Amino acid sequence: MNMESTTYSNESGKDIARTRYVWLDYSKVLCIAGVVYGHCVADVLSSYIFLFHVPIFFIISGILYRPKRYIDTLKSLFVPVLLFSLLLYPWHLYGIWNQGRGWSFETMVMEFVMGLFCYDFKVGFPIIPPFWFVMTLLVMRLISDTLTKIKIDEWWMLPLCVAVLYFSEGDDVYYDYLFLPQRALLCFPFFLFGQKLKPCLKWII
Repeated sequence: MNMESTTYSNESGKDIARTRYVWLDYSKVLCIAGVVYGHCVADVLSSYIFLFHVPIFFIISGILYRPKRYIDTLKSLFVPVLLFSLLLYPWHLYGIWNQGRGWSFETMVMEFVMGLFCYDFKVGFPIIPPFWFVMTLLVMRLISDTLTKIKIDEWWMLPLCVAVLYFSEGDDVYYDYLFLPQRALLCFPFFLFGQKLKPCLKWII
């Protein structure tokens, strides 16, 4: 079965019907399996997997996107990242001790905080590096939420995305303070494609 209809009650008590596309769940499972394989096995197949698995994730995220309040977007994406990072904070303290970098506000606090947003060990200490995807998705959803509120079509973001892609050269650009906004703008076209594809699903499935 390609889709299911479910009903839930919103805050006002009204029942709202929502369509769930089952094939999206299978697609996410296959992409997750591809990510695991690609990071565990270095061969030709993993190289091909890296060509498309991240764009597919962002396209699916765009299909599933619904405008929300800023606080709801932060609760659904940033709060889990923060909680898991705090859970592994002792690992950060162990790294400070093991490397003999000394106990200071910068090593104990600032490196941890900056590691949530910057994936450069010269800037911060990303405790869970794979969370870059979640944080990038957070930035893209906040962009879409903002554009929806001010009634500007997301298509106007594409020239900016192309400009960022053109000027993105060198490793420093990818991992320093501009990592999240730059990565969000590079991946935003896939997220936007998913949003625009959503109304067409009933015709192509």
